[in-house]
Amino acid sequence: MYLALQGEGFDCGVCTAKLKIYRGCYKRPQAQFEFEGQKLSRCPVRVLSRATGELISLYQHHRKGFLLREGGLLNQPYKYLQAMQLIEAEINNHVKSKPA
Repeated sequence: MYLALQGEGFDCGVCTAKLKIYRGCYKRPQAQFEFEGQKLSRCPVRVLSRATGELISLYQHHRKGFLLREGGLLNQPYKYLQAMQLIEAEINNHVKSKPA
């Protein structure tokens, strides 16, 4: 979801103060959002937990070949590997579902 949102222009790093008010970063938004069939009462990015955001950030490094811990794949925590696989599967699902 997070990566899909970034592709739609929902990137907190470049969101202006005016957009943050409109999208409801701090309180009820001026517009209601619908994302993947779900109605949301605040910016879709705000629905994600901090841990999810951190894992997605780690995925960016993982994709470039950098691992969480020193050593190889077998030296990585199982939960980390599961999270990276899940994120990659979601990205692949999103790419497949986009019209060509």
